[in-house]
Amino acid sequence: TIFTYPSYNVKFIFPTSIEYISSEYGYREIFGKISFHDGTDFPVPYKSNVYASMDGTVIYVGFLYGYGNTVIISHNLGYKTSYSHLDSNFLVKESDYVHSGEIIGQVGPKYLENGVLNGFTTGPHLHFCIYKDGKTVNPMSLLI
Repeated sequence: TIFTYPSYNVKFIFPTSIEYISSEYGYREIFGKISFHDGTDFPVPYKSNVYASMDGTVIYVGFLYGYGNTVIISHNLGYKTSYSHLDSNFLVKESDYVHSGEIIGQVGPKYLENGVLNGFTTGPHLHFCIYKDGKTVNPMSLLI
């Protein structure tokens, strides 16, 4: 399945083998509060493969508060994608060039080896974001 931004014919593929969504982009209630969810959640099992959604250069690999283990990829035309709540065994490093569909990591556990919560999560899943010029875009609105 392909995401596209028609003005530039930019194409994104799904970052997991499962296209079912457990939590959409936008406002939602979590932990008893209404907050903005800046990505789309895919409820894939622990250790499921995560794929680069488009060709690009890895610009971040590490832990981010709220997101846990995360990979961020920079793409053409001001786009970036982020993949969060990953396993600690990252399969890419910063400055790697990756191709669309390449495995970049695996979905991580709720708690990391050191006992720290793997971002704001209730269990294993992939939190996927698309950014255009630094602002989040609803990934599902780009689905063909």
